[in-house]
Order: sequence, then C-alpha cells, then structure tokens
Amino acid sequence: MATKGRQDIALLCLAYRESLDIDYEPLISEMSRKCNLVRLPSTGIALRYLANHTPKSIVVTDEGISDPANQGVVKKLKAYIQNGGWVIFALDFARSTTADQFNKLFSQGFGTPWEYGGRSQITCGFNQQCAIPIGRVPVSASSYNLEAHLVKNAAPVEQIVVPMESVESCPAVVAGKQLGKGYLIYCGNDSVEVDLDMVILSVCNWQWLS
Repeated sequence: MATKGRQDIALLCLAYRESLDIDYEPLISEMSRKCNLVRLPSTGIALRYLANHTPKSIVVTDEGISDPANQGVVKKLKAYIQNGGWVIFALDFARSTTADQFNKLFSQGFGTPWEYGGRSQITCGFNQQCAIPIGRVPVSASSYNLEAHLVKNAAPVEQIVVPMESVESCPAVVAGKQLGKGYLIYCGNDSVEVDLDMVILSVCNWQWLS
C-alpha cells in the first residue's frame, strides 16, 4: 500500500523468481523502509503503471525486459529516462541475461554502444573520474572482489565501478549513461554482493532516501 508523501521506486520483474526476495532481502527491506516499493510483474501491469505514474527510479531485476513481447515496455523506459528518470538494470539482471539479449537491448532499445564484456572474477573499485551524479559511496566499498558480467564501450566518465587494474577502454562492472534528462545504469554483479548493494543505493539517484 502506498504511503502518502513517499515517492515510488518500481521493481520491474517481468521474469520474477521467488529467490529475488530471498537473496536481496536486506536491500529490498531498506528500499521498502524509505519509499513506496511498487512491483511490476507483468507487461500489462507495467504499461498501465508507467502510463499513469512517474516513480523516482525503476529497477529492472531480470531478463524479462529483453523478451520481444516487451518492446512496448522498453519504449516506455526510454521515454521515462529522457524525461528525467533513472532506470537501473541490477539485482538478477546481469546473470539472467544472455550476451545477445544484452547487446540487442542496449543498442536497439536504448541506442547505446554498450556491449556485453564477458564474465570475470575481479577486484574492483569506484572510479573517481566518473561523471554520473551519484550519491556518496560507502568507505567500506572502496574495493571488493566479485564475479561480474562486464559492460564494454562505456566511456571512461560513464564507468562507475571498474577493475582495479583498469586501463583505458577496459570493461566496467557498473556503468551509467545520460539519455536526455535522465540516466541509464547497469550493475553487473553475478551474485548477491553486500558491498555492491550499497554502491547500488548510491548510484541509483537515491540520495534523497537518507
């Protein structure tokens, strides 16, 4: 039930699995505590909600958005971003999406040069040169080791979390891109990462939640 005076964050979970709520319980509980958490579990519900509401952020949780049947939802997301919204591809999205689905979604759906950069076990950290207007990154998350699905072709200023041995044109773990007045964010964690969850809270335009 929506709470008056609190803004919405929408979870777009078009291929919902019960494990989502189990694996990400701390993160989802924190989001629920500070905002109206709205779940969009089907194409019809998502289209109706987006036609009548403007949430603070939308979190795409899985590969369901890449289904050709959901092209209408992708168009709504792109328009939402261009009008100032933040769409974050996170939680189970990276590990449940194939390379082909990834490439088609970000090129055809959002018009970015981003491509799937492979899966790797890496030590990574926050990119101090990142130009995305994110919140404060926790000190405890200065570096961490994780299994990640990387993104290629993100400009250096779009790379939020990068391999510690990063060089120019190196794939990123977390990246963001401005589209119109809003931002598209990708988080490539392969499994639940407590430290990276905190980074997600920082990069998703949720500074207003604190």
